[in-house]
Amino acid sequence: MSRQEDAGESALAMMGDVARNLHDVDIVILLIIMNGHFHVVVLDNEMQEYMHHTSVVSKEYDRDAGEMRRLFDRCVDMDLDESTTANYPIVHDTNTPRQKRRSVDCAVYIIRFIEQLLDGEKLRVPQADVPYLRLKYVTGILKEGSAAGITDKGDSPTWAKKD
Repeated sequence: MSRQEDAGESALAMMGDVARNLHDVDIVILLIIMNGHFHVVVLDNEMQEYMHHTSVVSKEYDRDAGEMRRLFDRCVDMDLDESTTANYPIVHDTNTPRQKRRSVDCAVYIIRFIEQLLDGEKLRVPQADVPYLRLKYVTGILKEGSAAGITDKGDSPTWAKKD
């Protein structure tokens, strides 16, 4: 099995775990990293819809969101043996904050979107906040890496070392 196929199988297994617990959650956040862009589809059980949030408007990204929805619906069908979400519409949120043209900040926007979604806040990312948020997230990653035993000497993290 190729690395890509293995990653696809892992993603399906994780989605299956979420699908089995679908009735116990209010929202499911499905992160999409395709075509060089980060975006997110949020399944809202109460509203009975999928909401697509992207910091860049593109029909290609809308298609990616539709594909993610179909993939998750398939997991729901297989794991719950019912089509609970199959009739939920996918809504492309036109009020999602947009990044500057030609910027590479989509990951910053998506991380902030996820934070705001989890806190029940309105999605809001002022352009002036993007450099601060970028620094905040990079600092958090480096801090976690350090705690995991990753050093700047190219060492593997302690959890990745084989005995």
